[in-house]
Amino acid sequence: MPLSSLRNARRTRFCSFLHIRFSARLYRRWSLHNSGYRSVNTLLLESFPIELACFSVLPAFSAAMSARANITCASAKDAAMATLAEPPPSTAGTTGITTFIKQELVADGGLPPLVRPPGMGFKRKNAGKKGGKRGRSFDAVFQATVLGHAPTAEVSRALRVLQHAGVMVIKCQQRVVTNSNQLTTQIDAVGMMLARPYTIVCIELKTCQLHSRDYPQYALSACRRTPMLRCQLPNTEQNRHCLQAAYGAMALSATFGTSPKAFVLVSCADKPLLHVVSPTFFSPILYARLTPVTTVKKPTIKAKKEFPNLATLMAAWPSSGDNVLAKCHLHRRRKQAGRRVWAASNTVGGPVSALVIHVPRWRALRANQRMGFVAKLRRVAGTAAEPGTAVSIYVLATFIPGQNPTLLPVAAPFVRR
Repeated sequence: MPLSSLRNARRTRFCSFLHIRFSARLYRRWSLHNSGYRSVNTLLLESFPIELACFSVLPAFSAAMSARANITCASAKDAAMATLAEPPPSTAGTTGITTFIKQELVADGGLPPLVRPPGMGFKRKNAGKKGGKRGRSFDAVFQATVLGHAPTAEVSRALRVLQHAGVMVIKCQQRVVTNSNQLTTQIDAVGMMLARPYTIVCIELKTCQLHSRDYPQYALSACRRTPMLRCQLPNTEQNRHCLQAAYGAMALSATFGTSPKAFVLVSCADKPLLHVVSPTFFSPILYARLTPVTTVKKPTIKAKKEFPNLATLMAAWPSSGDNVLAKCHLHRRRKQAGRRVWAASNTVGGPVSALVIHVPRWRALRANQRMGFVAKLRRVAGTAAEPGTAVSIYVLATFIPGQNPTLLPVAAPFVRR
């Protein structure tokens, strides 16, 4: 070979080497900028903007790069939906992530956070009940919108915020379970990044009645009763939301084999706010199971004793009722003392000495139903009787169908003071 040809061949190989090295260096900078903590070797196997002609000496590597380059957003979405459509794992013996945070991380007996809202506070009466109703409505409309129904203005604003962040929602209400710590959750929404490598993300949906300018201060304020979580994080609303979203992202990451990524979308009174979950929440140490603490007992409101509808069990005055009263030396007054409650006296026109109701099926009633009738008669006796007069309480009951009713004393005489 002539010397000139040998020099030209060496110059061509050296230029090709420099081109490959320079292209790889540019791609290394681009990949580290867009991927965070992922290694360059992993990135080189996942996306290939370098010219394929530079790697003609590696046919297998070039073919893999060509196949990966042909993956589109639509095909990535179809593959993700096929994975998410698999049957959900069993939740037997697991604990929900919200219960885990309340009982094992906060561990204050389930009391609501003691945080004063900024500004004018919550302006609605029964803010907690109305806030929960608004949150359930927002979740339902968001799910329907993902399935193709028309969205409301609030959901439309939320979807625009997600789209601006490069996230496309592909599914709602996805169940995930981790066997290592026996935790589970129902992810509000699963999204996919529109840019390569099409990472699957977890989206936690929240609502708040505060204005967007007041919510950040409220979300970053620690509870005055329990300022720290047992995982050594401040007990703020934002941290609790991030723990929920990060757990769902870690479960999805284990399923898809990608790096975890999560968002918290808070729909405020005027506009939605999107918060990117910090990588510090993706540590498995934060979700280690702890012994629940129940030293603080949650206060319970004593339930008001409910009585059934008594009017449907009371009957009109029977035709033989006056004869039954006469055998007991009682005379019924024509005017009722209450609704289907009759007053009786020992003498005609005398003071009220007894109250009588007609309940044919008295023997078939439950104890709480009988207590309801007695309470009703005592209330009527408090207004119908004269002060210092003892009023007996009776019930006309039918033991055998077709026979005359029987007069039964059902409570001690009531004395009006």
